[in-house]
Parts: sequence; C-alpha cells; structure tokens
Amino acid sequence: MHSNIPLIQVRNHACLAINPRQRSRGALLVMPFAHTHHLTDCNPQELSDISDLTLTGIHLLRETLEPDGIHTFCNSGMAAGQSEDHMHVQIIPRYAQDPYSFAPSDEIPISSDDELMSLAISLQRGNKKIK
Repeated sequence: MHSNIPLIQVRNHACLAINPRQRSRGALLVMPFAHTHHLTDCNPQELSDISDLTLTGIHLLRETLEPDGIHTFCNSGMAAGQSEDHMHVQIIPRYAQDPYSFAPSDEIPISSDDELMSLAISLQRGNKKIK
C-alpha cells in the first residue's frame, strides 16, 4: 500500500482517504483500522464508522467535483480485485465524458504524493469544481 495516503476524515474505527490509485479523479477509500478480510468481519461500531465515512465521502465528491455519477463498492478478498488484502470501500466519481473502466486495481498507476495531497486539501476545504 502507498505509504503517504492523505486522510480526509478519521473516526474511532475507520478512516476516509484519497485512493492512491486514481481510477477516476477524486477516488476515495474507506478503510477500517482493524485488519479484516470481509465486511461481515466488522463489528457494529466499525460498520457504523464505515457507513458514515462512505456517506461523507459521497457528499464531499458531489459538492466539490460534481461528478455525473458515483460508483461505490466493497472489495473483500483478492479474488474481488483487491490490490491489498484488506477489506475497504471504494468511492469512485464517474464523469460522462470519461469511458467507463473497471480495470484491476493493480493496473492503475499510483498518483504522485503532490497530486494526492492537493486533492485531499481541496476536498477537506470543500473547494467547488476542483476538476
């Protein structure tokens, strides 16, 4: 996993972060702190934080990047396309002008630290239209 993932928000049991593999500009991750392989392994407090942070991420993207759609999914297991063996939720903004792609995560290049940090700061500040 990328060592300098910018965090957007942190709760007791999970965090919302910029995805270092920007499948689409603004891609986010929600990750529990406990190492789990499946969503069903999470306790109620972890599930609450994961759900809350997923909704927070969706709202941030809608307010700042104004995507045409948002694709939200949970990777559980390497066969499900994980690049790291750790359950996480992906929040992917989708734009009408961009072709829909669902390439495996490990085929998506890792963005530079500067690009990821710039995106994180913009999302945290709620900057409008940071495309």
